[in-house]
Amino acid sequence: MSMADLAAALIGLRESNVRETARLTAALEALSGQVEASREGLVSTVDGRLATAAQGVLDLDRRLAAEYERRYEAVLGVILEVAERLGQLVETAESTDDPAELSARLASLAGPRDRLTRILNEAGIHAFNSAGEPYDPLRHEVVSREFADDLTHEYVATELRPGYVREGLDHTMVRAQVIVASPRPTEGNSHG
Repeated sequence: MSMADLAAALIGLRESNVRETARLTAALEALSGQVEASREGLVSTVDGRLATAAQGVLDLDRRLAAEYERRYEAVLGVILEVAERLGQLVETAESTDDPAELSARLASLAGPRDRLTRILNEAGIHAFNSAGEPYDPLRHEVVSREFADDLTHEYVATELRPGYVREGLDHTMVRAQVIVASPRPTEGNSHG
Protein backbone atom coordinates (compact mmCIF):
# COMPACT_ATOMS: atom_id res chain seq x y z
CA MET A 1 0.00 0.00 0.00
CA SER A 2 1.34 3.37 -1.02
CA MET A 3 1.63 6.40 1.15
CA ALA A 4 -1.16 8.11 -0.74
CA ASP A 5 -3.43 5.10 -0.18
CA LEU A 6 -2.51 5.06 3.49
CA ALA A 7 -3.19 8.80 3.79
CA ALA A 8 -6.53 8.42 2.02
CA ALA A 9 -7.45 5.51 4.32
CA LEU A 10 -6.52 7.55 7.40
CA ILE A 11 -8.51 10.56 6.16
CA GLY A 12 -11.49 8.28 5.47
CA LEU A 13 -11.12 6.70 8.92
CA ARG A 14 -10.93 10.15 10.50
CA GLU A 15 -14.02 11.33 8.62
CA SER A 16 -15.83 8.14 9.57
CA ASN A 17 -14.77 8.67 13.20
CA VAL A 18 -16.02 12.31 13.10
CA ARG A 19 -19.36 11.18 11.62
CA GLU A 20 -19.65 8.38 14.27
CA THR A 21 -18.78 10.85 17.05
CA ALA A 22 -21.39 13.30 15.73
CA ARG A 23 -23.97 10.50 15.55
CA LEU A 24 -23.15 9.29 19.07
CA THR A 25 -23.22 12.87 20.40
CA ALA A 26 -26.65 13.43 18.82
CA ALA A 27 -27.90 10.10 20.20
CA LEU A 28 -26.49 10.99 23.65
CA GLU A 29 -28.19 14.40 23.55
CA ALA A 30 -31.50 12.78 22.53
CA LEU A 31 -31.14 10.19 25.31
CA SER A 32 -30.24 12.94 27.77
CA GLY A 33 -33.40 14.82 26.75
CA GLN A 34 -35.48 11.67 27.27
CA VAL A 35 -33.89 11.06 30.69
CA GLU A 36 -34.57 14.68 31.70
CA ALA A 37 -38.20 14.42 30.52
CA SER A 38 -38.60 11.12 32.39
CA ARG A 39 -37.01 12.65 35.49
CA GLU A 40 -39.36 15.62 35.35
CA GLY A 41 -42.34 13.30 34.88
CA LEU A 42 -41.18 11.10 37.74
CA VAL A 43 -40.63 14.10 40.02
CA SER A 44 -44.06 15.41 39.10
CA THR A 45 -45.66 11.99 39.76
CA VAL A 46 -43.82 11.55 43.07
CA ASP A 47 -44.69 15.11 44.14
CA GLY A 48 -48.34 14.47 43.29
CA ARG A 49 -48.42 11.21 45.17
CA LEU A 50 -46.66 12.74 48.18
CA ALA A 51 -49.15 15.59 48.20
CA THR A 52 -52.03 13.11 48.01
CA ALA A 53 -50.53 11.02 50.83
CA ALA A 54 -49.92 14.13 52.96
CA GLN A 55 -53.53 15.22 52.44
CA GLY A 56 -54.67 11.71 53.36
CA VAL A 57 -52.67 11.85 56.58
CA LEU A 58 -54.13 15.27 57.42
CA ASP A 59 -57.65 14.00 56.72
CA LEU A 60 -57.05 10.91 58.86
CA ASP A 61 -55.66 13.07 61.66
CA ARG A 62 -58.79 15.27 61.53
CA ARG A 63 -61.09 12.24 61.56
CA LEU A 64 -59.19 10.65 64.46
CA ALA A 65 -59.25 13.92 66.42
CA ALA A 66 -63.01 14.22 65.84
CA GLU A 67 -63.55 10.57 66.87
CA TYR A 68 -61.39 11.07 69.98
CA GLU A 69 -63.36 14.19 70.88
CA ARG A 70 -66.67 12.37 70.35
CA ARG A 71 -65.60 9.49 72.59
CA TYR A 72 -64.11 11.83 75.18
CA GLU A 73 -67.35 13.80 75.38
CA ALA A 74 -69.39 10.59 75.63
CA VAL A 75 -67.26 9.28 78.50
CA LEU A 76 -67.24 12.67 80.20
CA GLY A 77 -71.04 12.90 79.89
CA VAL A 78 -71.51 9.51 81.54
CA ILE A 79 -68.99 10.34 84.28
CA LEU A 80 -70.81 13.59 85.03
CA GLU A 81 -74.13 11.76 85.15
CA VAL A 82 -72.70 9.14 87.52
CA ALA A 83 -71.21 11.87 89.73
CA GLU A 84 -74.58 13.63 89.87
CA ARG A 85 -76.42 10.41 90.72
CA LEU A 86 -73.85 9.48 93.36
CA GLY A 87 -74.35 12.93 94.91
CA GLN A 88 -78.10 12.35 94.93
CA LEU A 89 -77.55 8.92 96.48
CA VAL A 90 -75.42 10.42 99.26
CA GLU A 91 -78.03 13.14 99.90
CA THR A 92 -80.81 10.55 99.98
CA ALA A 93 -78.82 8.33 102.35
CA GLU A 94 -78.27 11.28 104.68
CA SER A 95 -81.88 12.46 104.61
CA THR A 96 -83.97 9.26 104.55
CA ASP A 97 -84.20 5.85 106.10
CA ASP A 98 -86.45 4.57 103.29
CA PRO A 99 -84.80 1.49 101.74
CA ALA A 100 -87.02 1.76 98.65
CA GLU A 101 -85.76 5.30 97.95
CA LEU A 102 -82.13 4.16 98.37
CA SER A 103 -82.73 1.16 96.11
CA ALA A 104 -84.27 3.40 93.44
CA ARG A 105 -81.27 5.74 93.57
CA LEU A 106 -78.86 2.81 93.31
CA ALA A 107 -80.83 1.36 90.40
CA SER A 108 -80.60 4.72 88.60
CA LEU A 109 -76.86 4.06 88.17
CA ALA A 110 -77.53 1.04 85.90
CA GLY A 111 -78.23 3.15 82.79
CA PRO A 112 -75.01 5.18 82.94
CA ARG A 113 -73.03 2.03 83.79
CA ASP A 114 -74.40 0.27 80.71
CA ARG A 115 -73.67 3.28 78.44
CA LEU A 116 -70.13 3.56 79.80
CA THR A 117 -69.56 -0.18 79.27
CA ARG A 118 -70.80 0.15 75.67
CA ILE A 119 -68.49 3.13 75.02
CA LEU A 120 -65.51 1.24 76.46
CA ASN A 121 -66.33 -1.85 74.39
CA GLU A 122 -66.54 0.29 71.23
CA ALA A 123 -63.06 1.61 72.07
CA GLY A 124 -61.80 -1.99 72.35
CA ILE A 125 -61.47 -1.89 76.15
CA HIS A 126 -62.66 -5.07 77.85
CA ALA A 127 -62.57 -6.56 81.32
CA PHE A 128 -60.78 -9.88 81.61
CA ASN A 129 -61.62 -12.76 83.93
CA SER A 130 -58.86 -13.78 86.33
CA ALA A 131 -60.46 -16.36 88.62
CA GLY A 132 -58.66 -19.69 88.31
CA GLU A 133 -55.93 -18.28 86.06
CA PRO A 134 -52.22 -18.56 86.90
CA TYR A 135 -50.97 -15.53 88.85
CA ASP A 136 -49.33 -12.97 86.56
CA PRO A 137 -47.88 -9.86 88.24
CA LEU A 138 -48.36 -7.90 84.99
CA ARG A 139 -52.12 -8.61 85.03
CA HIS A 140 -52.87 -9.03 88.72
CA GLU A 141 -52.52 -6.83 91.79
CA VAL A 142 -52.34 -9.05 94.88
CA VAL A 143 -54.58 -7.82 97.70
CA SER A 144 -53.90 -10.88 99.85
CA ARG A 145 -52.69 -14.47 99.67
CA GLU A 146 -54.13 -17.76 100.85
CA PHE A 147 -51.53 -20.45 101.51
CA ALA A 148 -52.03 -24.19 101.07
CA ASP A 149 -49.70 -27.16 101.43
CA ASP A 150 -50.96 -29.01 98.34
CA LEU A 151 -50.27 -26.28 95.75
CA THR A 152 -47.34 -26.31 93.32
CA HIS A 153 -47.98 -22.95 91.63
CA GLU A 154 -49.79 -19.70 92.32
CA TYR A 155 -53.19 -19.00 90.84
CA VAL A 156 -55.97 -16.43 91.27
CA ALA A 157 -58.38 -17.79 93.87
CA THR A 158 -60.74 -14.79 93.90
CA GLU A 159 -61.10 -11.74 91.70
CA LEU A 160 -62.08 -8.70 93.76
CA ARG A 161 -62.03 -6.17 90.90
CA PRO A 162 -61.66 -6.99 87.21
CA GLY A 163 -58.69 -5.95 85.13
CA TYR A 164 -58.93 -4.26 81.73
CA VAL A 165 -57.11 -4.64 78.43
CA ARG A 166 -57.40 -2.76 75.16
CA GLU A 167 -57.36 -4.57 71.84
CA GLY A 168 -54.08 -4.04 70.03
CA LEU A 169 -52.08 -3.13 73.13
CA ASP A 170 -49.49 -5.57 74.44
CA HIS A 171 -50.03 -4.63 78.08
CA THR A 172 -52.76 -4.52 80.70
CA MET A 173 -54.42 -1.12 81.16
CA VAL A 174 -55.72 -1.85 84.68
CA ARG A 175 -54.53 -4.84 86.70
CA ALA A 176 -57.19 -6.97 88.38
CA GLN A 177 -57.26 -6.89 92.18
CA VAL A 178 -57.09 -10.50 93.32
CA ILE A 179 -56.58 -12.93 96.15
CA VAL A 180 -53.85 -15.38 95.16
CA ALA A 181 -53.65 -18.99 96.29
CA SER A 182 -49.97 -19.82 96.88
CA PRO A 183 -47.93 -22.82 97.98
CA ARG A 184 -47.16 -22.58 101.66
CA PRO A 185 -43.77 -20.89 102.05
CA THR A 186 -40.89 -22.99 103.25
CA GLU A 187 -37.77 -21.71 104.94
CA GLY A 188 -35.83 -19.48 102.58
CA ASN A 189 -38.84 -19.20 100.22
CA SER A 190 -41.45 -16.68 101.36
CA HIS A 191 -44.08 -14.79 99.35
CA GLY A 192 -44.92 -11.18 100.27
